[in-house]
Amino acid sequence: MVMSLGVNIKLTGETMTGKFRGPGSLRNVLTGSVAVFTVAFCAAFASSSVFTPTRSSDATNNTVTANITRAQYYVKMKASDVEFDLESKPTGAMTVANSTIKTTTNAPTGYKLYLGMSEMNSAGQEKSAADKLKNGLYLDEDLSSGSVIPAAPGTATTPVALDQNTWGYAVDKDSTGAPDVWKSLNHTAMTSATPTSDAFAAVPGVGSEELIQETTTRNTEIPEDEWTEEDWEDSSKYTAATVWYGAVANMAVETGAYSNTIAYTAITQFGPTPGGDLSFSPMTYARNDRYDDATWNDTLTITSSLFVPVDTDLGDVTITLTGGPENDSHTCGDAVGTVVPIEEGATSGYAAFTCTLPKAYAGDYTVSVEVPRYGVTYTGNYKYVVTWSTISAMQEMTKDVCLSAGNVTVNQRTKSNPVPEVFLEDLRGGGGHVTGNNVDGYTYSATQTGQYRVRKLADQHCWMTENLELEMSTGTALHPYDTNIAANWTPTTNTITTPGQTVVSGDDTVDRTYHGNGSEGTATVTTEDSVSTTGYAQETQGIGMYYSWGAAVAGQGATATGSVLNSSVCPKGWRLPSGEGDAVNGSFAYLMKVYDYTAQSDGSSAARSYPLSYTQPGVYYWGDATLYRQGQNGFWWSYTNKGSEYKAISLSLGNTSIATQYDGLQKYYGTSIRCLAEF
Repeated sequence: MVMSLGVNIKLTGETMTGKFRGPGSLRNVLTGSVAVFTVAFCAAFASSSVFTPTRSSDATNNTVTANITRAQYYVKMKASDVEFDLESKPTGAMTVANSTIKTTTNAPTGYKLYLGMSEMNSAGQEKSAADKLKNGLYLDEDLSSGSVIPAAPGTATTPVALDQNTWGYAVDKDSTGAPDVWKSLNHTAMTSATPTSDAFAAVPGVGSEELIQETTTRNTEIPEDEWTEEDWEDSSKYTAATVWYGAVANMAVETGAYSNTIAYTAITQFGPTPGGDLSFSPMTYARNDRYDDATWNDTLTITSSLFVPVDTDLGDVTITLTGGPENDSHTCGDAVGTVVPIEEGATSGYAAFTCTLPKAYAGDYTVSVEVPRYGVTYTGNYKYVVTWSTISAMQEMTKDVCLSAGNVTVNQRTKSNPVPEVFLEDLRGGGGHVTGNNVDGYTYSATQTGQYRVRKLADQHCWMTENLELEMSTGTALHPYDTNIAANWTPTTNTITTPGQTVVSGDDTVDRTYHGNGSEGTATVTTEDSVSTTGYAQETQGIGMYYSWGAAVAGQGATATGSVLNSSVCPKGWRLPSGEGDAVNGSFAYLMKVYDYTAQSDGSSAARSYPLSYTQPGVYYWGDATLYRQGQNGFWWSYTNKGSEYKAISLSLGNTSIATQYDGLQKYYGTSIRCLAEF
């Protein structure tokens, strides 16, 4: 399981000379009478685990394989012998040598190769717990006496040039699968002059091993028992990594025998699921109540692709969930790791972890399981889901959530037969002002903000039944994780409350938001009575904000003459309705057709009643900051252009009329927005 390469550096007066030798020379060096400077490099390789290195015998070759396999998969490795001559001067010069590690595996997802200090010293003795955490090159076997040539101050993420009397490692930038940090550095033709900009890192302590190579495909399909020494001569059957070691020594270095041990570890990669390194139980988390009312003590079990002996101590682990509609990071509490045998009585198995799920909104998350003991981090994709009875935020809405509300008929418009309804928070801020319920009716409250009323209607879609009230700013970007956009977008114009803004006629590049009367939320509009005799009293609503069409489509309408379907200031999971005809489900025209409001003489009054609850906030004219036709008309943008750069299609509700494909407004006028859930 173990391979050792001795490093002999003889100290004589002003000059130290030495050579890397094969493993057969190691015992002679340690027991001989010549004063030497010795470093032993150990490599421990396992099918899918770190094995504790032990001192090698006087072997004659340096090929190491592991007999523990997962299914039919294995990993093998072979390292080349190198020579290392070190000369001390009053101002030490850098001396370098490289070791090439050949690794092969038939695992379909490749392997990861790590480098770190060994748990054992070169005498085959286990280090103390404190010494396992140390890195660098230490005096003799008694590490507590201090270091003669300590570790370089650099790390694997920020390597640095070697100072006087320091040493470190570097990964050749041309090595396949090398970490990105090494690819930009000159570690193909290292210099041996006075220390230069060639950068090195300290070999990390036990439990903090650094990744030095990663592959994602198999090297060979040769069965393990058919692999021969000749196969190592075929470069298509393995992947090579070159590791440089550099040291600087001046006259301050004393003659003596010094040693320590480095471990290489190869871990085959196995993905329990096609989606990543982790699998989950439960596969998704279904919240047990609305966000603020839910109990957050549910346990998540995670099975990783780390394959280890059953008695392995996995040490401390950290599990985080990152993403969701807030794009935030949450820690999974009380994380504990155990090893689950692959079958009854097996001596090896997969590392599994349990933790208490954190409080988070429904959405897609990346789960990260960090195992410092092995120097590895595994990731996978996880989802929080909700239903109609547990949804709390606009950004939690999905097609499945809307479907879970059940089928809705056109007859559901009375107290005794209402449509499904929820009040949802917009995680970006803003929100409606309507309070109440389907029994007592609804009223406007200027002090109650932050949630929109959402209903499932008879077109089987979920709609906002209050106007959007998101105030935009040139200092605040909108993001794809909480808004119906593909990339970050920042408005180019702040909310307008006063006249005097210059807008060229037909200029649809203006993405403006308008206050209704200069004081957000103070103006209200009134819906009609329900058409049912057992219906609701009249309700008042806030007018929301007024948006130019350029703002409604999140700045994507600058030169567009076609529709802008997938970009709007609606919350993520929502979009603007279509302005097309009544054959298009998801359009204003289709919704009105379902309710047969277009064929009624009082169709507009019906649309302004339960359950659609449309209003008549009028239109905002930028030129003099004035609201026009409030209480007489309502207008709502669609994502559909009229077919020119000047106008777009909207819904218009007059006192006795409905125009589902109204094209009488310029794009820079401010009108209302109501979003429907994507489907």
